[in-house]
Amino acid sequence: MIAKLTVQTCLGLALMAMLLFVPAGTLHWPAAWVLLAELGILGFASGLWLAWTDPDLLRERMSPFVQRDQEASDRS
Repeated sequence: MIAKLTVQTCLGLALMAMLLFVPAGTLHWPAAWVLLAELGILGFASGLWLAWTDPDLLRERMSPFVQRDQEASDRS
C-alpha cells in the first residue's frame, strides 16, 4: 500500500510539474518548486496518516474513479 502511495504521489507530482514548467518554458520558477514540494509533502503525509488510521479508506481513495461494480448513477 505504501509503495502504491509513493508511486501515485510521484506520478501526480511529475504530471503537475509538466503542467507548470512546460508552458512556462523554464525550470527557474521558485514558486512552482515550493508548490510541488508542498503538494508532495502534504500528499504523502496525509496518505501515511490514512494508512495508519484507516487503511480501508486509503485503499478506496487510491482506487480508480470508475469501477466495474459501481452503479451507473455514480459514474457521472
